[in-house]
Amino acid sequence: MDFAKIQTDILTNDDFKAKIQNNDAEVLAKLRELVVELGIGLFFFASDSTVREYGTWKTETAKEGADPFAVLSGLGKLMVALRKDVGYDNTELDGGDYLKMFITDWDETKSRIAT
Repeated sequence: MDFAKIQTDILTNDDFKAKIQNNDAEVLAKLRELVVELGIGLFFFASDSTVREYGTWKTETAKEGADPFAVLSGLGKLMVALRKDVGYDNTELDGGDYLKMFITDWDETKSRIAT
């Protein structure tokens, strides 16, 4: 849940996004702490495929000049993997179903995001 909340802030909270872009030390420390905590928690409680999905997503998001649409696509896939891990193994939802809850121009954006 903490991961979903921080992602919501990154996607929708303009003040939070500005702090990240301005390299606010406190916000960046919070993000790093969350990433470490999440990685540890996922390693112990998530399925192998979700742990690997998270590792891929984390690596991609850390690259300088990362394609923002690829990052969003990875986030959507990760959230679906987490959904499956909590018991919805036969979910028909895909990453786009998660992302369109937060992306206000979804109709224009969806063609650029692989789900």
